Amino acid sequence: MNITKRLLSILLFAAISVGAWAIEQDADGYYLIGSVQDWKDFAALVETTPAANAKMTADINLGDDQTVIGGAYNRSTLFYKGTFDGQGHTLTIAYNNTSGENFTCPFSLIDGATIKNLHLDGTVNSTYAYGGSVASILKGTNTIENVWNSITAVCTLGGWVQMGAFIGVLGSGSTTITDCLFTGSITHNGGYSGYFNGGYGPKPTVNNGLVLGTFSGDFGFNGNYNNCFCKHASTTGVTQTIDTNLSDGTITTALNNGRTGDDAPWVQQGGKPMLKLFALQQDANGYYLIGSVQDWKDFAGIVNSGENAAANAKMMVDIDLSTDVTMVGTESIPYQGTFDGQGYTLTVNWSVNGGKDGVAPFRYVSGATIQKLHVDGIISATGSEQRGAASIVALSKGSTTTTINECWGSVSLTCYDTMGGLFSVAYETSTVNITDCLFSGTINPTHYGQGFCAGLASQAMKDGSNVPTINITRGLYLGKYTGSTENCYNFVRMDRPDLFGTHTITDCYYKDAYGTAQGTQVSTEQLADGTTTSKLQNNRTEKVWVQDGDQPMLAVFVANNSGISTSFIPIENGKLKIENEANGWYSISGQKLSGKPAAKGIYIRNGKKVVLN
Repeated sequence: MNITKRLLSILLFAAISVGAWAIEQDADGYYLIGSVQDWKDFAALVETTPAANAKMTADINLGDDQTVIGGAYNRSTLFYKGTFDGQGHTLTIAYNNTSGENFTCPFSLIDGATIKNLHLDGTVNSTYAYGGSVASILKGTNTIENVWNSITAVCTLGGWVQMGAFIGVLGSGSTTITDCLFTGSITHNGGYSGYFNGGYGPKPTVNNGLVLGTFSGDFGFNGNYNNCFCKHASTTGVTQTIDTNLSDGTITTALNNGRTGDDAPWVQQGGKPMLKLFALQQDANGYYLIGSVQDWKDFAGIVNSGENAAANAKMMVDIDLSTDVTMVGTESIPYQGTFDGQGYTLTVNWSVNGGKDGVAPFRYVSGATIQKLHVDGIISATGSEQRGAASIVALSKGSTTTTINECWGSVSLTCYDTMGGLFSVAYETSTVNITDCLFSGTINPTHYGQGFCAGLASQAMKDGSNVPTINITRGLYLGKYTGSTENCYNFVRMDRPDLFGTHTITDCYYKDAYGTAQGTQVSTEQLADGTTTSKLQNNRTEKVWVQDGDQPMLAVFVANNSGISTSFIPIENGKLKIENEANGWYSISGQKLSGKPAAKGIYIRNGKKVVLN
């Protein structure tokens, strides 16, 4: 019995040991970090192999996991000594240090390490020193390059704090920080903190650095700076920036410091400089490729800054914005391009209290095309008399025609009044064409007795000779509602042509009337037996509507009906076609390559940027 127990113990120990470090390696011996578990396993590996090298292969959100690389306060002899290549990916943290047990930076202690090509995001709350930087305490010869830090860090320790955009304190040796960007936030009530690095100890060398974040507390400079820029102050080698020079490209040109083409690490994006590796990528046709929350935010920045209001874009994956209320288009700069959802889903969980009217992923548009996009989740605009919520587009303006085509909204909408399932209000002389669209969410006006809502589009606002128009063709309303149904309609408000214009509703169907009935009512049986689907499809060769269980659905969102759908899996060369596409290699301009490239550079794989060097 004792022998058996001992053998089991040995086997269990071996399994745990191997499992903890069972991280895939590439041909060069780099550990491949693609998940939270990989990050934790690599941290454990560093305890015995401090010079281990690693590459990130995907964005990682650590959630509430507090793991850092290198020693913590109670293991201050453990320094990371390897190369960590983020390959353009994002590490999101939510460190909460109330016990002083770690130094609250992703790389706690480093000695002779290289940290590069990494975006750090998230939050740090600490009662101890050194938080929110790339690394806490450094010795030896270290390199930090091509790193973007957008962490929001708060330290409540008074006195000796040591916080900075990129490092806490250089204890000894030398550290070089090159082509790095800070757009986060640091708050503390102590001292010895700096804009680029902590203000105590030997001076690191910082080249081509840009600090745009926000700071609260006492901050200064303690480094050897070359061609650096800071929005808040200046010193030798650091120029204080102004908004004009950020938006007109002057600072971007200066940061590139004579480097051009592929050698230039900085580009202009969203009205400010951005490291090229993290900039939103475009395909061969100039469409921006939206593959993450950050990509969505970057795209909104490109449009809303006026850099390119007519920018075209494609979604590459499902994206969950959660509580991040980033909308595309403003009243002064409405969105004017083509956005192709490609059958993917944008999920929101927005609560907006106050602010101007209009809450939707696309707030203002003028002549835009939004197609093949599914928006799901919650939009709650709870401000006093706040109006104009919708799943897809809030407001249109100008004298152009906006098209919403093959879109599906399933959002739970709550607002004072004036909501549309897909679109809210048309202004000026704009025309909005809504074609082959579905709403299956919920509409909840809080204005007692005055709904002013409709299942697909709320209304147009006629103003003198300005007469906007809304045309809805082959629409399906399967939504639910709560609250008032007064002044509400199945598809679009049409009761007062003198105030709200005259609109058209063609081949539209609904199951339950929302206030005033419009279109053709269909029964549960007609939805389930394919009758309604056939009417919506209307003898077209291209599959637009298909039967999906007990109801019609747009083909782009249903498996095995469209090559664009995220769940479509035809066979090609003995493999799933979607697998072939996902595993392909593309140039930074979106050109498909024949295989893994041999040349160094930035490429796209699995919808993500990859650095080969």
